[in-house]
Amino acid sequence: MQNFYAYTRYAFVGLFLVFNAINASVAVWNLSLIQLIDSTYPLDIYLTVVGACGLAMSFLIIFVEAAHDNPLTGRVWFECTWVGLFLVMNFCGAVALSATKPALCTFDARRRIGDIGCVSNLVILAFSWITIMILVAYLAVLTVTCLIRQKKDTRIWLYHIRDLDTSSSRLPTPPTSPTIPYFRKDNAAIVAPLPRRPGPSVNMMGGLNSLYDIEAYEPPPARAPRSNFVSQTKFSSASNQATVTSLYPQYVQSSMVITPSRMQMQEPPRSQPNNPPSPPPLGDWPRADILSRPVRAAHKQSRRESLPDTDDRYGSTQTPHRARPTGPRIASTRARPPQLDLHVTSPTKGKERRRPDSDSL
Repeated sequence: MQNFYAYTRYAFVGLFLVFNAINASVAVWNLSLIQLIDSTYPLDIYLTVVGACGLAMSFLIIFVEAAHDNPLTGRVWFECTWVGLFLVMNFCGAVALSATKPALCTFDARRRIGDIGCVSNLVILAFSWITIMILVAYLAVLTVTCLIRQKKDTRIWLYHIRDLDTSSSRLPTPPTSPTIPYFRKDNAAIVAPLPRRPGPSVNMMGGLNSLYDIEAYEPPPARAPRSNFVSQTKFSSASNQATVTSLYPQYVQSSMVITPSRMQMQEPPRSQPNNPPSPPPLGDWPRADILSRPVRAAHKQSRRESLPDTDDRYGSTQTPHRARPTGPRIASTRARPPQLDLHVTSPTKGKERRRPDSDSL
């Protein structure tokens, strides 16, 4: 309990004051009765002096404690000293009073003063032993407490009585000043780190963890067929054919046989509306007598109508190609300039054969 020693001290001082007052007053009364029978009893004088000293010590402690905060009378060592001293004094008086036969309890004393002298003698004997018991108990508490705590704090005897409640929380010695760090010669050797295998990656442990489940297989959703696949194929094949054939002259284009592409060959046949039959796009081409017999104009016109322009069919914004004349070349009737005579300007005159005119047919 907190403040246990302080409350115990206050109670002890109060009881010690009361019992010493009783012992001193009874000893004085007993001494006056002995004088009535014309006898001397020095033990009563001793008990009166001990009681008076106890009263003086009690009042001294009370006044000093009230006047000062931390006086000398409140120290542990001073408290144990005066308590032990009064214990010895009271013990000696009580033992002497118990060992000798009281003078007031004799037959002659009872005949003169009655039984009152014997009663006073018994009262002073009882209060003397009670005072001894209080002193022993208080002194034992202080001594045992100080001896136990002396191992941790050797200055326990210099504390005040009220400081015994908090002495266990105090430091036994003041804190030492911080030491300045310094380098030592025997530095610890640095141990090389041991190679360790790295732990498995989080991505690799994902399938092994119990928190993950295997995802069930779900077939991919079917895609809707594209409706413009055939038309785009036709458009690309037709534009490719138109681009390739436009690099040749008109009369060569008319003799070329256009083969259907792979996509056109794989295209399933579709029902065509009942339109009137149209003439073949190439007519009666190719013919063996192409060089001997010129192409008829009507045949040319029908062939042109049968082969519509690819760009116009698909709404192209390009300008139509200019029509080139078809058929074999015919010698022009216009006058040509005379041929250049190379024999006049050539240094190898007469040694080189004259090249035939490639333009003459």
